[in-house]
Order: sequence, then C-alpha cells, then structure tokens
Amino acid sequence: MQKALFPFLAVLLVLVSCGDSSSRPDAEPHVFDVQEFDSLSKAQGAIVDVEYRSDSSLFGKRYYLADTAKVILEFNRQEELQSVHWYNGKGQELWQENYYPSGQRMARFGKQVNEGTGAAYFHGTYKSYYQDGSVKECGEYEDNQLLWNVHWESDGRKGDTIIYEYR
Repeated sequence: MQKALFPFLAVLLVLVSCGDSSSRPDAEPHVFDVQEFDSLSKAQGAIVDVEYRSDSSLFGKRYYLADTAKVILEFNRQEELQSVHWYNGKGQELWQENYYPSGQRMARFGKQVNEGTGAAYFHGTYKSYYQDGSVKECGEYEDNQLLWNVHWESDGRKGDTIIYEYR
C-alpha cells in the first residue's frame, strides 16, 4: 500500500504547487480544492473521518493515507476551508496552511515537534499572502520564535525588514 502512496503524493504536490497566474510577479495564488483532494484520497483508498458541530455544520475531515501520513482539514461555520495540517506517519505535524473564506491561501508555516512533549511548534520558513495571492510577508521561525520577516505592501513595494534575534 505504501507504493500506492507515492503517486498520490506526487499528484497532490502538483495540485498544491499549481495555481492561476496573477499580474504580480510575486503572486503565488493557491486555492486548496477540497473536492479534488477527496477524489484523490478516495482513489488511493484513504480512510476519511468527518466531524460535525452540534449545529450539524462541518467541523473537520481527517484523512489517513496508507499509515504514513495524515491530513486534517478544518472548516468555519459556513463550511469554508479554514486550515490544512499535514502530519507524518509518526503523528508529528510538519506544516500548516490557513485560508481566507474565498479559498485563497492566507499563510503557510513550517512546523517541528518537541520530541519530549510531542507538541508541534513553528519552526522554519513561513509566508503570508494577500487575498489576490501576492506575497504579504515571508520570514523564519526557530523554536516558536520569529527570527526575521520581510513585509510587502499590497502594491508590491518591499517594506521594512524586521530582525528579532540571531542565534
């Protein structure tokens, strides 16, 4: 079953990295297609758990992919995608993406796991985006602390660089 996982992840990577083009050269528009992800997951034999709120609105979906990965999708009360969390086969969170109600990616954060407690924390690069997909900020976290970030104005002009700490 693990051999079937690699083609699935390759197709998923192509879906994640592709998106519509924008007039801004720094634009990285990306909308996570939940229906396409459901179709690919079903075709690869993923186990899907669906969770609902007390008002019957969709709260989340958990996808178990061949015992090597887990993906959790969380939705707001209007059942619009709010966040996507990717885990490895050990149950450790690798990265997280947040989404605008329009479906456009809002931010992507790298994560790392504290081996002692098992808790995930921000570690590695991150990017945040305007609603048109253009880059708003990029930076880096280390051990849950923001080391640096660069901000871009909505018209594409680079803002100030903020340096928090060097190690």
